[in-house]
Amino acid sequence: MSLGAQQANAARTVFTSTLTPHTAVVAGTVMKMHSSTAKASTAYLCAELVVNPVTGVNAARALSTKTVTSTATRVVDCSQTYVKFSAKDSKGVLRHCPLTSADKTAGFKCGVGLGDKATLGNTSASLTLFTTA
Repeated sequence: MSLGAQQANAARTVFTSTLTPHTAVVAGTVMKMHSSTAKASTAYLCAELVVNPVTGVNAARALSTKTVTSTATRVVDCSQTYVKFSAKDSKGVLRHCPLTSADKTAGFKCGVGLGDKATLGNTSASLTLFTTA
């Protein structure tokens, strides 16, 4: 999924969303992502990930990926159950959630992201961040 840096693709619409809870998340916590500003009637991929919000480099937890569809009134919801994970990012570097000191130094954050399924987030996307306990 191509999430993060809006400037990387000026044609992308980045919409706002919320994540509850988003602090002190522990394994097994169900996080709920919600937006009322998504593109209407659109299929989105939703995934737990580690992302650098500035560069857009990310590593998704593949087993968390699911498809959700926004309503005609632009509402989209996705639930993710937090699982500690490690995955190679889009540059081939192993990243972790919870974050290691190296991940933090490199500017990475844990998050849940939505990206339109048709273009893997290059047309419409949203990112919410969370911290672990």
